[in-house]
Amino acid sequence: MPNGTEAAVYAMADASVTTTRHTGPVRHSSAGGIIRQAQRHRSRSLARRCASPHQRSPGIEARRTLAVELEGPACQTGGMSADEVAILRIELDDIDPLIWRHVAVRASSSLNTLHRIIQVTMGWLDSHLWEFDIDGETYGVPDPEGNDWGHETKPASRTNLAKVLNSGLDRFSYTYDMGDNWLHRIFVERIERADPTVIYPCFLGGQRRCPPEDCGSVPGYYEFIDAVSAPDKGNGSRKKRDMLSWYGRPYDPDDTDEDRIKAELARMAYRSRRTKPAGQP
Repeated sequence: MPNGTEAAVYAMADASVTTTRHTGPVRHSSAGGIIRQAQRHRSRSLARRCASPHQRSPGIEARRTLAVELEGPACQTGGMSADEVAILRIELDDIDPLIWRHVAVRASSSLNTLHRIIQVTMGWLDSHLWEFDIDGETYGVPDPEGNDWGHETKPASRTNLAKVLNSGLDRFSYTYDMGDNWLHRIFVERIERADPTVIYPCFLGGQRRCPPEDCGSVPGYYEFIDAVSAPDKGNGSRKKRDMLSWYGRPYDPDDTDEDRIKAELARMAYRSRRTKPAGQP
């Protein structure tokens, strides 16, 4: 059960969280797997779209090499205790200026839980297919009809982050929306003991808002940014109004919406604690 401080935070989160993200057209996956097949096929057959050279600075190619810092004998001997957390840096590929998030996640979390954490912290709507690519293996939600186009997808709900960390990997990737193909690079910065006063998952920081859903990948995102940056009157103002009307509300590319992120993560932690057996962290 949560302590008094945690209960107060959770109650505040449940009372304050409202979803204010855009309500533009969203492609949902059908239970029958038809859209799932089409999107997965597109992801295998189409080259990933990227920004034109003049839109990207040379620095975006320079990704830091982040080593895994293992703290404590449990990690160093190949095991991982339930009270350890991974400090992860999540970067959205091919966007300049860089869109990134910094989070602390329990090592015992499943990859399915990590998927939900990425969705919340980045600001996505969780309306499309997704998958992790980890050391040549794909983890996600297998098609119930077995239509994976010859590409095996292992259940993300049955694999814990600890398995990835114990393998010694210090980076892996996550792709969201097989049409727009938003590729996220995930770097494991370090492993550390959980702080008993902190509620996990924990948002540690980040910069810039994620692109709108269904905007047309990186080129469409740059077109959207150009449009909403136009003046309210004069040249380009009509396109700006049209874009913001489609998005559903004002768009500030520099706003990460930190209050919403923290509240939603607190609510996620509360729900997780309620479903765990007594005594588990």
